[in-house]
Amino acid sequence: NGDSLYYEKIIPLKDTVNPRKFFREWFKYKIGEPPVVFDSASFSRSIKQLNSHLNRKGYYFGKVTGDIDTNMRKPKITAKYLVETGKPYYIDSLIIDCENPGVKQDYDNYRKKSYHQNLVGEKLDSDLLSSYKSKVAKYMRDNGYYGFSPAHVLFNADSTGKDSMRVDLTIAFTDRFIKDSDQTIKKKHAVYHVRKVYFHLADTLYYQGNFKYDLSQKGLSVIENNYLN
Repeated sequence: NGDSLYYEKIIPLKDTVNPRKFFREWFKYKIGEPPVVFDSASFSRSIKQLNSHLNRKGYYFGKVTGDIDTNMRKPKITAKYLVETGKPYYIDSLIIDCENPGVKQDYDNYRKKSYHQNLVGEKLDSDLLSSYKSKVAKYMRDNGYYGFSPAHVLFNADSTGKDSMRVDLTIAFTDRFIKDSDQTIKKKHAVYHVRKVYFHLADTLYYQGNFKYDLSQKGLSVIENNYLN
């Protein structure tokens, strides 16, 4: 009897609306990444960027080299980077170069703050110095020096006569350069004070109603140039 040799086999159909991915598909498309085509220009550029990063972090005698291993059985390569950091430079002392007495006094006050970061003993790190300049500039602006920016703070490292990878770091404060018509004027930084404060409450051109009358109803008056008294 043929019926006795027949076994029913139920094959579940795959849901095409909300398909459930098997582990292999999930791993391939969610965790895995597409293959990267080797680019010799990008490889050389990566070496230059790594060397630049070492210099920026104070490792001026560091060196990065690269090598490529090929696999004869598979169309794949292995990119290797050899990083030799060497010894970094450290800041041994800080010299202040400032001809503006007011700026120098406020910078001395800044160095006495609890949140001030002492540069002496730190690595000659360009990122650290850039952050330091921004903090100094913000402190100066907060204390009335309008227009003071990180560009007005310069650093110069000198290793002459030093050993053990240490440098004397000079921090210099420069003046402002303001454009006036067709010329640029050099101006010393000064503390600015607030003389007057005006509040412009509404644009009367678009005000619906009688602006002056409505103000008088609220006990307010208008002075010259539509500023409130």
